[in-house]
Parts: sequence; structure tokens; C-alpha cells
Amino acid sequence: MTETKPRLKALERAIKGPPLRRSIWIMLIVGTVLTLINQREAIFAGSGINVLNVILTYLVPLCVSFYAAWSALVEQLSKE
Repeated sequence: MTETKPRLKALERAIKGPPLRRSIWIMLIVGTVLTLINQREAIFAGSGINVLNVILTYLVPLCVSFYAAWSALVEQLSKE
């Protein structure tokens, strides 16, 4: 099997299956906690929050958890 084949197959499985849903849940939980930690003064004082920072705070856990799930699938499919 070529190197590209397991990667594409793993990506398809990750997008269509539980890994994406799990990554979204992780993003919502971790992103919310980190946003409350990092933007607490702005949130509770009613001043403006940094929208770009909030977006990145949610995207990072999504990317990390999805990449971890995808790479585990690639390794699993490479052994088949």
C-alpha cells in the first residue's frame, strides 16, 4: 500500500466517523474553559473581547485532537 492511501482513507474515516464528533466536543469544552481563563476580565467587566484570540482558542484544541485521531487511524491502516 502506498503512503498516500492510508492517509486519505484515514482522513475519510475521521471526517465521517466519531473522531470528528469527538474533536468538536473537545473543542467546545477545552475552548470554553480556555476562553474563560484568558478572557475573563473582558467577559466579566463587559469590555470588548479579542475575537481573533477566542477563535484561535477554539480552533487549536479542534486541530490537535483531530490530528491525533487522524494520525492514529493512519498508523492503524498502515499495519493492515
